[in-house]
Amino acid sequence: MTTWYTIEVCNVENMDPMLDVSGALSGMCEGWRLKEGVSAGVSVTMPFELERRYDEKKLVARFPTFGHCPVSVGKHTFFIYTSRQTYYDFDVTDKIHDGNGGVDEPKEIHIVIDDGIKLPPATGGMTPSVDG
Repeated sequence: MTTWYTIEVCNVENMDPMLDVSGALSGMCEGWRLKEGVSAGVSVTMPFELERRYDEKKLVARFPTFGHCPVSVGKHTFFIYTSRQTYYDFDVTDKIHDGNGGVDEPKEIHIVIDDGIKLPPATGGMTPSVDG
């Protein structure tokens, strides 16, 4: 059984199509044991794409997982990475553990981050030239 995660980051300033952004969620399970019907394996960090919604000033992701790692009860951190080598991190442990539902229920976990982050400017990059 999989758990579907929806993550919304609200009030994001400075979104630019020239700035790449992606996300990752730590403390997730790497697999599923079919026979036992339980999450299995070690804790992994799952990378995923963040969709930009310019008109709403939001970054949004929706993705399936095998749930959070049953081996180690630890912290779950949501990361935002940018192509300007800037990152943001948010502790979402309580949101994941509180939203986990019962064992036989389909799992949908919705995480909303509304901290008003400001992304770095998308300036810079390469400016190649050829001298004659």
